[in-house]
Amino acid sequence: MSQKTIKKALAGPRRFQWNFAGWFGSTIGGTCWLAVSAIALAWMGKTDLFILSATSWLIMLALAAWLWLQRDKLYPFKALVIFLAVFSVVMPIVWFSSWDWPTNDMVPSLYWIRGFKAVSACSIAPLLMLGFSIGEYLTHPACATNDNTD
Repeated sequence: MSQKTIKKALAGPRRFQWNFAGWFGSTIGGTCWLAVSAIALAWMGKTDLFILSATSWLIMLALAAWLWLQRDKLYPFKALVIFLAVFSVVMPIVWFSSWDWPTNDMVPSLYWIRGFKAVSACSIAPLLMLGFSIGEYLTHPACATNDNTD
């Protein structure tokens, strides 16, 4: 009879810790627009763009699952940064190929809005990384200095 070995997640040295509900809730919630996008593109009959969006969503979910399985080797914050870095690449690819370029001739008077929305959409993951980094490294009590030499 063989016993299963139970993985012990690495404890993060600061704020971020491994948590099943937090990890999968945020990764599924953050990438669900790719699934909704895929459904909308399929509804519009854009099969190639549907495949791109659906595949991107599945890649992000697979990455999240793989990172979760590596939790005994990876610190939680490092895994989060890896996930957000990949999402920072995937998001613009899907956004521009599925939602920006195909509408190029449809609404030329709204270029400024499209540009703002594109920049906003593509900035989400890098801004999250920045915010989480500030929370992880700058606001943690272990990082604060107690220099009372007035």
